[in-house]
Amino acid sequence: MNKTKITAEIDIYDEFLNDIITNTVESAAINYWAELKNYIVDLNGQTPSVLIREDEEGAFEEELGEWVTVDKDFIIKGIEKIVNNKLQVSDSMHKEILTGVYNNDGSYIDIECCDCIIQAAMFGELVYG
Repeated sequence: MNKTKITAEIDIYDEFLNDIITNTVESAAINYWAELKNYIVDLNGQTPSVLIREDEEGAFEEELGEWVTVDKDFIIKGIEKIVNNKLQVSDSMHKEILTGVYNNDGSYIDIECCDCIIQAAMFGELVYG
């Protein structure tokens, strides 16, 4: 069977990106591998953000990685890696993320998808889970 590849440009609304950041932080989706600080909730229409870094159990402060800002550009980077098949995820997760993007609806993006989006942006691969 022959395949033809297509690309599509989809507008993503800030509210959708905000939902992913909020869901990631408030559901503790990445707390099993990341340390979080400075969570800024949506104030006057601004996109929320949070600082994260990989948290290795038993590591000393100076051994831990740099803090990375999770904001809308960071989320877009992770989503692009997944929807453009630059990172292998399960078919069901790929479908959930594509559906969320297509509908601009964060309710399609569960906490496992949030975790994968963050890992995709931060590491370029799924390191955990």
